[in-house]
Order: sequence, then structure tokens, then C-alpha cells
Amino acid sequence: PRWCEFLSLNWPIVIPDMEAIKDTYPDEYQFFQHYGVKSVLAAPFSKRINQGYIAVDDPTRFQDDPTFLFIISYAVVVELNEIKLSQSIAAAQRASKYSDRDVYVNCLGDLEIRNAKGTLTEEDISSDLCLNLFALIITNMKRALKIERLAEALWPGDVMDNPYRSVSNIAYRLRRILSIIDLEDLIIGRHGTFVINPEYNVYTDFDRFEDNCRRMEAEANPKAQSELYQGAVELYRGDLFSKISYQHWLMPKTAYYHNVFLRIIKCYIERKMEQGDYCAAHRAVVDAMSLDPYDSELNTDMILIMYHRGGAELAKSFLQTAESYMSEAQIAFVQQLWGRK
Repeated sequence: PRWCEFLSLNWPIVIPDMEAIKDTYPDEYQFFQHYGVKSVLAAPFSKRINQGYIAVDDPTRFQDDPTFLFIISYAVVVELNEIKLSQSIAAAQRASKYSDRDVYVNCLGDLEIRNAKGTLTEEDISSDLCLNLFALIITNMKRALKIERLAEALWPGDVMDNPYRSVSNIAYRLRRILSIIDLEDLIIGRHGTFVINPEYNVYTDFDRFEDNCRRMEAEANPKAQSELYQGAVELYRGDLFSKISYQHWLMPKTAYYHNVFLRIIKCYIERKMEQGDYCAAHRAVVDAMSLDPYDSELNTDMILIMYHRGGAELAKSFLQTAESYMSEAQIAFVQQLWGRK
């Protein structure tokens, strides 16, 4: 508390002898004793939402004079200004023409957040905790997640004394990153939850992807089918939030979109084979096997396509490498092909 108060007043912290605060600030004394610190000299710095101290423990010179640290703190503020400016310029260079309240979020594969002011990428959100919090909120836009649920997902297995404060700290850091493209109010706190600000129009690639897949399955026109399929392939750039797809809370959603993609590819392959368009079917199988090379249906389809495009020898050759991933019924089915000739 004392450090926070001094920071708000822009005062330095000068402790030339730690024993002097043993009785007046026992918690502070115990903290530094734990790390073996005998004296501390600290100067504050502040640049809007970036605040803190430049500190030296056990200084050998100028133990009660923070002047030099104030000079360093000024240099830190200048550097923070340069970083913010360069990030804003980089984001603006990636900007496109959008409405001020339109936000496009691509989560399949690497993260992208785009609006009228620019684009943020996964590289801009270096903290996994910030990325996890954003992923939790954006994938649950239709429901508000309580602080306890957010804390449980961010720190699984940990018992939190004050989950609201812990989550709020991560939300604060995330808003600071979003402020690069003027989206510091995209995530707001409301009645013990954190939600997407309803004043923004947020469009996600996973919603558009799912819509494309539904429309393709219902489409009868071959040309329209192909266009919708290509749209779905372009949208599905990888697992949902691929950098953190190992997170337990995210795995069910990741598996869902992965299975939707495989289902839509298999549907497309089946229709193209029925239409005799084995070239398009072949390209689709290659796309699908890059995601799941051991899927029995895809391996069966690849053999059928090879048979119709390249003859029995090519299909037999592939069967030798694929049969360990196929059922006995599938193997018997494709072997009937060369029995017909």
C-alpha cells in the first residue's frame, strides 16, 4: 500500500537500512527479508496506464539519493512512448476501411484483431494469460462468464484469495494492448463479469466458417458448393487459438471446429466424386489429410480417387501404406475395385 501511495504522489522510496522499517512496515520488511535485501532505492515512472518503479536493491553508492534513478525513469518513459508510437504505426499500416464500431476477429489459426485503426496480431499479445482471457471472452460472446469461471480457467487448480483482483489485473493488461488500435473499451466489466462491449459490432471467423459449412451442406448447385467450400477452407487456417489450443477449457471447442471442417470436406469430396470431378475431390482429400492423415474414411477416399485418376497400381501402392488406418470392411471394399478388371 505504501508503494502505491508514493507512486500516485510521484515520490521515491528510500530505505538505506531495512531494519529501520521492521516495526513500522512489517509486511514490507518480511518481503525484502525473504529475498535477503538489506536496502532499497526506487524512483517512480509514469506514462498514462504504464506505471511503476525503477529500483535498485542493496546499492553500494548514493544509498539515500534517487537522483540518478529519476534520470533513468525519464529514459524509461521516453522508451515507452517510442514503443507505443511504433506499435500504433505498425497497426495503422495494416489498417483497412472499417466502420469505427466494426471489429473483425480471426481466431482459427493465429489471432488477428482488425478495426478501422489497424490490426493486432498474436505477436502483440505476448502474455498467454492475456491471450487466454481474450479467448475466453470472445468464444463466449453470447454468455457472460463470471469472475470465478474466468479465474478457474486462467489458473486451473489454484485457490484464489481474490479472483476479482487477479482477473482484473489481466483485463487491465489486455486493455492496454487493445488500446494500440483504440479498443481499450472493447472488454468491459459488468456485474461481476467481463464481456464484449455491446456498442461494438464484433465479427468472428469461426461464426462465418460455421455459417459457410451449413450453407454448403444445404446447397445443391455444384458451382455454389465449390465457392462455399473454398470460403470455408480459406477461413479455417488452423485450430481455434492455435497457440493455446492445449488449454483444457478450449479443447472441446477446438475439437468441434476441427470436426466440422473434416465433416464439410468429406461432404464435398462425396459430392465431387458423385459428379465425377475427381480432380476437385483429390484436392479436397489432400487438404483434409493435412489435418488428419490417419482418418480411415479419408484414406479410403484417397484410394478410390487414385484408382479413378491413375489406375489400380497407384491405388494398390497407397493401400499398402494406408491399410493399418482402415477397417477390414474398407480394405475389402477398395480391393473389389481391381477385381472388376
